[in-house]
Amino acid sequence: MDHPEKNVRKILKIADIDQIHKRFRDDWKTRLPKDPNVAFLACVGAGPWKAKRRKAVQDKAIEWFHDRWNDLCAVTPSYLMKNQPYPLVWQNRMLYDLVVNLRKSPRTFFGWCNIWKGSKQPKRCIREFFEMCEHPNKGTKVLWLFTRDYLNLPGFPIDRHVEAFLRKLDLPIDPWYIMDLCRSVGIDPSALNRSIFSEKSTNFSWSEEDEQSGKS
Repeated sequence: MDHPEKNVRKILKIADIDQIHKRFRDDWKTRLPKDPNVAFLACVGAGPWKAKRRKAVQDKAIEWFHDRWNDLCAVTPSYLMKNQPYPLVWQNRMLYDLVVNLRKSPRTFFGWCNIWKGSKQPKRCIREFFEMCEHPNKGTKVLWLFTRDYLNLPGFPIDRHVEAFLRKLDLPIDPWYIMDLCRSVGIDPSALNRSIFSEKSTNFSWSEEDEQSGKS
């Protein structure tokens, strides 16, 4: 994709953020649990709340999972409908859609994530993951979080802080576009995304405390 010169200049102008926050390249990956099922539940639980409330929501969903299951492919849709782990409709719907599609697939969620994680074909894997969650186009913030921080694939989750930053630069509010623009000038889109967010907020989707406790 060819990008307008003005957009190339804009992204290069903020590339120094990527250098200032080099620690956001690799250290961030250690913040999520190693189990992809738990990591996914933590990402979906990263809703529009302050840290204490967010962590309580995430912990409740993870506890719900550990009480009965060892992989999301084993969750029965009927049980999920009667025992919803999240407070928001869209969160339970996203989990439901993934569970239904996993039950139709030949692999566990753990198995799928082993295929996707760090793949040399990131676009294909990201789209497969999004389609399994019934978000086949741009995905959502929480799905991009999982893509970026668990699957170790390029990711550019857009929350209100990142959106405001992009609007200020008059750049498209489109993760795929921004990632392609970053790659065209040799910038790591995941690291840049983390850097922008860290400049604007201290309410991360998972805290240092979460990392130490083994939960997000």
